[in-house]
Amino acid sequence: MDNIEIRSAIDQRRTESTRFIRWWRKENDFVDFELLNKFLDRLSSGEDFAGFELLDTEQMWQALMNTCPGCACRENRGRGAVIVWHPGGDKRDTVELPYTDESIMTIFDAETRGNTLQ
Repeated sequence: MDNIEIRSAIDQRRTESTRFIRWWRKENDFVDFELLNKFLDRLSSGEDFAGFELLDTEQMWQALMNTCPGCACRENRGRGAVIVWHPGGDKRDTVELPYTDESIMTIFDAETRGNTLQ
């Protein structure tokens, strides 16, 4: 599937709640996760994809929890949901972020260092 085909397929499957994409190459050597809008913005000719899956925020949160168990937790606070993150699994080091798509992706990228195979 080239860049035109994947863009067309995304347009057909995309819903209002779709925020992320999980995609893989024909070589099947890795799986990548990205914010969908960033993926579409950087999509260029010459790329070849074997497949993809569109994810909503809750599905991406579950992907983070499955890939990096114990790295973060979600807490409801008076001002809304937040993510309590322990970078590198260090429980003494705590970062609190708003529960947003960007925060989930930031944590996922930092914890996996771009190395995902699922």
